[in-house]
Amino acid sequence: ETVLLVKVAFGGNSLGGNFRPPSSGGTLGDKYPLVVKAVRDAIEHLPEIIPGYTEAQGYEIAGFFWNQGLSDISEPFASEYETNLANLIKDLRKELGVPDLKTVVAVSGNWGRDLKELKAREMPEEKMNILLGAHGKVIGAQLSISERPEFKGTVATAETRDFWRPREEFGARGTTEHW
Repeated sequence: ETVLLVKVAFGGNSLGGNFRPPSSGGTLGDKYPLVVKAVRDAIEHLPEIIPGYTEAQGYEIAGFFWNQGLSDISEPFASEYETNLANLIKDLRKELGVPDLKTVVAVSGNWGRDLKELKAREMPEEKMNILLGAHGKVIGAQLSISERPEFKGTVATAETRDFWRPREEFGARGTTEHW
């Protein structure tokens, strides 16, 4: 079968701000409507995108993949990450008309499991402890989202921390964040 992936990517954006879903209250994130628009535009243009496609064939929105988190490792975003992520999934399901939309959430793999590169940064210990705590909150939310009763069997978490490679080994253009 033909599969179409609709990629929507913006670097350096937070779930708590830029992607903030309607159900989280506050100011709607500027990127949230762009995600919905990208999917709707792709559906509208299926005959142009997929050779030989006809509307009679129909389509299925089979899944959603979320790989984000680094920009939320500060407060208050870290503490509200799981709530915002749950609301994002629910709101996208409603917007796209797919009540049980399969969703996979990638764990923020930045700095791997031992956080050696992060811990090597020169910053006051108190600030480092806050950063490490916020990082742990985001990862904890990503790991536990699939355990929420409303998501059983439809939301999964994909571990990515084991794919982290130090910049000395693979580059990263002078930054330790992006991998």
